[in-house]
Amino acid sequence: MTSFQLQECFEVIALCVASIYLTICICIGFYKAPKDELYRPYRQSKRMLTAALASMATNLIMWRILTTGDWSKFNYGIAILDVVLFYFEELMLCYSFCHILNNSFLTRRRITKDVTQIVIATVLVLLPLIPGLQHLTQYFFIVALIVMVVNISELAFLFRKQYKLNGEMLDNYFSNDMHYFVRWTSRSITLLIISWVFALVTLFTNVYVNLVFQAYMVTLNFYIAINFANFCTKYGDIARAYLPAGEDPEDIIVKPKETDSQTIEVHTLEQRINTWMEAKEYVGSQFTIDELATKLGTNKGYLSFFINERFGTNFSVWVSSLRINEAKQLMTANPERKLEDIAYTVGFSSPSYFSKVFASHEGMSPTVWRREVMRKE
Repeated sequence: MTSFQLQECFEVIALCVASIYLTICICIGFYKAPKDELYRPYRQSKRMLTAALASMATNLIMWRILTTGDWSKFNYGIAILDVVLFYFEELMLCYSFCHILNNSFLTRRRITKDVTQIVIATVLVLLPLIPGLQHLTQYFFIVALIVMVVNISELAFLFRKQYKLNGEMLDNYFSNDMHYFVRWTSRSITLLIISWVFALVTLFTNVYVNLVFQAYMVTLNFYIAINFANFCTKYGDIARAYLPAGEDPEDIIVKPKETDSQTIEVHTLEQRINTWMEAKEYVGSQFTIDELATKLGTNKGYLSFFINERFGTNFSVWVSSLRINEAKQLMTANPERKLEDIAYTVGFSSPSYFSKVFASHEGMSPTVWRREVMRKE
């Protein structure tokens, strides 16, 4: 197929891709999420995601209307649409990911600042349409791109910062690894950064590069949409880890009953934790810090503070260390027992996660550790 034939086909391809985006947009729009208050940020993020997909479809449809079929000449009308609509698309995607990590992210100040920047970028790309400013087209366009890149880069940075903070919250709430369920958001941001660079390149390249870009974006948006829908099943549990103690609508804080004296309170909690550890209640099923706090007669915030002060680590690492020590005892007492069986017995969600945590604690895999122990004996 010649370049000219591919250019003609690309016009049809663009409309097909727009149809795909609209289909994904409709599917996500009609995807039902729980209506309780805890899921409100998820529902709001869903609306932002559908807005981004609708914008992508609009961009391609408008490109089809405005294209002259001549790829050898720079089409300023299409360039304006690409800057404005693609800017809006990426803004909505960043908002969507940031909002499900922190429902306080979209402050009035943040929205005002971002709207101001997108208006500035729009004005800059429109200025060359004024008679007498055409000779400055390239400069206005470059400045508009710089405004867009700076704003989106800032949002990506804020996402990374929030993602790290949320990872610490997960470790302070769950006894097992829950990072797997949110890792797709971080991957999506990385892939989106690549798409931003890719999009800028397509403004100045031929149909072949644009074809590859469309294939990349369709794949990326399918990835985001599927993971976003799947995330709904775990969002409720994960969202509770992001809430400060007492802000969960279903959370009932139980304060220590013995005394108001801090010294005796700490001593009592320590005794209860020791009893809990001696009973080895950390093995087997998974649990959250909320569940353990209720069992111990305290609340999430106080228990988290106590564990950090008493054991010098977060909740997840503390529970994992208890399970690793139990696993080591089982491996020593039962050299022939399968590691997979031991992993599940002590409470790890999978053998691979057990190996990962064990290596982090001991500096070697459980297989190597058991071999070293048997050699010494």
